[in-house]
Amino acid sequence: MLLGIIWGLSTAFVQSLFYDLFLHNNPNYAASFNELSKFIDPRLYLLISNPLRGIITGMLVFLAALLFKKSKT
Repeated sequence: MLLGIIWGLSTAFVQSLFYDLFLHNNPNYAASFNELSKFIDPRLYLLISNPLRGIITGMLVFLAALLFKKSKT
């Protein structure tokens, strides 16, 4: 789970730091962030949502590893 949190935090930091470059290279996100900007700053959204996604990803990886470990024994 710690790995997922680290992934989420590092992704949020990098995407927020290079936000303009991120939007330039991902035009589909640019369109959705234009709609989102009416409600919340897209950089703030990235800083909030990516760590949450990282926690979820970390839990899924942990559960998968736990299942594989149990299936071996």
